Amino acid sequence: KVKWSTTCFFAVTLQCVPTNNALLGGPGIAVWATEDDTGVEARVAILQDNTFPGNIPQHRMDSPSGLWLMYYYIKELAQERGKRYWKTMLGKMYDPLHNVLVTVYVRKLLLDWAIPPSNGGTRDRILMLACIQLFSLFLLRWGDYAQAQFRGRTSGVRMVHR
Repeated sequence: KVKWSTTCFFAVTLQCVPTNNALLGGPGIAVWATEDDTGVEARVAILQDNTFPGNIPQHRMDSPSGLWLMYYYIKELAQERGKRYWKTMLGKMYDPLHNVLVTVYVRKLLLDWAIPPSNGGTRDRILMLACIQLFSLFLLRWGDYAQAQFRGRTSGVRMVHR
């Protein structure tokens, strides 16, 4: 189901022009430079009524910050791609969470507990932190797989939008 497409063009021949209405010949393959003087050829463009992106209202499009434009663009991409969009986003968002929060905090606790064992570092706690780090590493690898698998050939954005 296509929600947005580029403008389509075709040629028609005006057979006669009465006072109010024009009589059109059928659409066909146009030869733009012809010697035939049977009618006037016109190029017709079919435009869509909805505005890109996501049929954004005009008052939102005119906002000075441009945040509404970004919101409607992301909303249209999410609607078009469905679950694959959210899987890709989760895969891409977990990388900084793993690198900044999980890895730094888990390693800090491991070093704090392992160096002086009197600070509460039991074998079970250290093993639990190692399992948390391993689980987070598995989630990171799933995120890499998901963002590569589900993003699509054009990184989730249709070529006509770029």
